[in-house]
Amino acid sequence: MNSFLMKFLIKDNIILPGFMVIPFSSLFDSVRKASKKKVRYQNLKSLYINLHDFFTGASHGRPAVKDIFLTYEFIHNLKCSLPAVNAKKCIKILEMLLNESLCQKYIDPVMKDIHFVWLGPLNPNTCDFLKFWKKVNPDYTVHLWIDKKILKSGINGRMRKKHINTISVSELQTAFRTASYLYLPPPYRRKKPLRTSFIHSAFHPVLLSAKSATPEPTDGIITHDVSEVFNRFFARHFLKIYTFEVFCRKNFAAASDVFRLLLLYHRGGFYIDTDTLPGLLHYSKKFRDVVLSHIPHEDYDCREKLDVGMTNESLSLLKSCGDFAHTDFKDTAYTSFISIKDKYIQCSDIGCYPLFNKLENLKIPDGNFLIARDPIRETVFFSNFIFSSPQNEFTKNALFLLERNYQKLGLFNLISPAGMNDMLSEEFTEYFFDGFLNNSLKTLYISGPGVLINAGIINLIETYDLPSDFNRYVLLNILWKIWGTSHHSINNATGFQSAWRDKDNI
Repeated sequence: MNSFLMKFLIKDNIILPGFMVIPFSSLFDSVRKASKKKVRYQNLKSLYINLHDFFTGASHGRPAVKDIFLTYEFIHNLKCSLPAVNAKKCIKILEMLLNESLCQKYIDPVMKDIHFVWLGPLNPNTCDFLKFWKKVNPDYTVHLWIDKKILKSGINGRMRKKHINTISVSELQTAFRTASYLYLPPPYRRKKPLRTSFIHSAFHPVLLSAKSATPEPTDGIITHDVSEVFNRFFARHFLKIYTFEVFCRKNFAAASDVFRLLLLYHRGGFYIDTDTLPGLLHYSKKFRDVVLSHIPHEDYDCREKLDVGMTNESLSLLKSCGDFAHTDFKDTAYTSFISIKDKYIQCSDIGCYPLFNKLENLKIPDGNFLIARDPIRETVFFSNFIFSSPQNEFTKNALFLLERNYQKLGLFNLISPAGMNDMLSEEFTEYFFDGFLNNSLKTLYISGPGVLINAGIINLIETYDLPSDFNRYVLLNILWKIWGTSHHSINNATGFQSAWRDKDNI
């Protein structure tokens, strides 16, 4: 062991476990070599002082979680100031200790609920996805949440933008009153709408038949209406946001983002996008080694086609001798998959479900929450798969951030009886048309995965009593590795477009 480290450990009567001796001894050696002669001793002493609490905890079996966080941050900052320092092995030890300390809890039996949200007419094929989750996880209860008011109104969430550059406050208020009259229960319903409606003046909505109805899923899937949650007192305030997204922006994805946070706060369990399937074990291990290794990492188009092939082959397990596969593309990756498929899937029906990642095998860090992440790209997150215990600090913080984001847009002032300005802000206008001009980047921050990630960071700071100025990159990295799961993430080009790549704002 490094003589400097040994000297201070003996002095403080600290005996490190064997697996830590070599890595941290190497760390001290790296700092000594990377430091100039005049400051070498000071750097080594500072390093030891900062790691003292961590070493003390390690000598008694396991350091405190807070000390692991602080040590992780210190070593990260050390690497930034001394790039020549090699601390990879020490970082791995810290991550291992975090896993051992935080990831010992499996799914609580009382939270074995899987929630799907679909606002609008449901495609029958989507029901197959829900049934598939039920087949793979037979001990779980699958819930489908719909909005009967949307079905009754006939809006399907698609519209064509007219060539207008601005939106007036009066027009927006008219739209909200129209939506309120059709949708909101008292006391949130406002007076009968004016004759002209912004919904018709700014958009040409594509309407469905009034007879459209959501097919009733079977096989033990329970259907609910969103009113079950909105009738709860805590959720009523968010009706304004939800109604704005549904009837003014007609952005069902953003409305679903709002509702899922309320749902997870109220009920807890898993939220899963309706286009997500359980992760295939061989797809994530052997299959990736055999096939994905031949695809350039940046070739998202090829990876997406491959993922589509895997999705359809997975669905085919639902149908005895059924043909769900779309084979209208013949790229090399998909052909490779077809050639090895039978080696991994040697059954004709759902009896081979053990090939899929089951929810009961997931470990929940501290029993709080999990967020889907990219399996390779660090600090890249998705929001298609979320777990949360009910009424915890994670969802509470997420709802706080959600409301704050809409307040910053000025939404609550706009839908009040008196509007202060004739025209909306440029920021609000950009958000209103977000998705037409870009990949919904603003929506990702306002209500999507950006809210989840920032809520997760706040949760870590509050739970483990970390300094408010704790290094954000370190928090994101730990969040990605400990509170992220790639078993059921959307690993394709479409999914990457909706991924959260961090911005330095919270």
